[in-house]
Amino acid sequence: MEIVYLIVRHGTGEHLVKNGEIKNLDVGPELTSEGIEDAKSVPQQIDHFVENGVCKYPVMIICSPQARAVQTCFEARKKSNQLKNLPVKIEDVHEITSLLHGQGKIRGDISESSFYSSMSKHDKNLTKAIDNFLKTHKCEPLPDQNNSGLKRANEFLDFCSKSINKHTIIVFCHDGIGRAIINAATGTREDKVMDVGEVRVIHPSKKMAQPKRRKRSRSRSRSRSRSRSRSRSRKKKKKGKLMRSKFLRLMSLQKHMFFRLCTWAAGKRGLRCLQPPGKTQ
Repeated sequence: MEIVYLIVRHGTGEHLVKNGEIKNLDVGPELTSEGIEDAKSVPQQIDHFVENGVCKYPVMIICSPQARAVQTCFEARKKSNQLKNLPVKIEDVHEITSLLHGQGKIRGDISESSFYSSMSKHDKNLTKAIDNFLKTHKCEPLPDQNNSGLKRANEFLDFCSKSINKHTIIVFCHDGIGRAIINAATGTREDKVMDVGEVRVIHPSKKMAQPKRRKRSRSRSRSRSRSRSRSRSRKKKKKGKLMRSKFLRLMSLQKHMFFRLCTWAAGKRGLRCLQPPGKTQ
């Protein structure tokens, strides 16, 4: 069965605010008040896609272990009872490691975060999922190869296709790894940066089917090559004429300068002044 992915970027974090400080590097950046509002808009976006027939309602949630993604997932689930009832799983869809300098730990201790007490009361399933993940993944992950998350994105898609036979999955992650997942799933490069709290729907089979380019006829290609060669020859001729005119101007200027110098020298010695060619006394 085809898996449809709803890629969700986390809300505005402390690291995205100008002159903002990360409160706890052991936890990593958390959401700001604006970021919490971004997270609360996620259920509305999902409902919009479902109502317009873009995809079916998701049946599972996968979340990054980083604090800002976990908090976005928590706030979205708290806003919607449908999302809160979905099973949740934590996987290594963290941000590309080369983009995380100075942002603290990737697998930080979420129990020290400001939202952990509220999450443990209102969302026990999410709390249990993140606690179990951190118990088995105590060390920091290895750096991504070639500063790209494409390899990890392909591994994530293989994991989903083999172990999760579901129709629609929500992935709470980050901009870099989110676009890497889109690239791996669709086979096309995604250069547009995701907004904070944005949801993108990915249908791998639909995106992979690209329209074939129509082949050009030989006569058309020959006529184009001829026109290009003609334009090049015209440019060369025009450039040659321009260079020739510049050269002639320079030569005439040198001639006049030479005769003026000779006239000055002759006048100093009391001789008859020379005249430039073409002029008579």
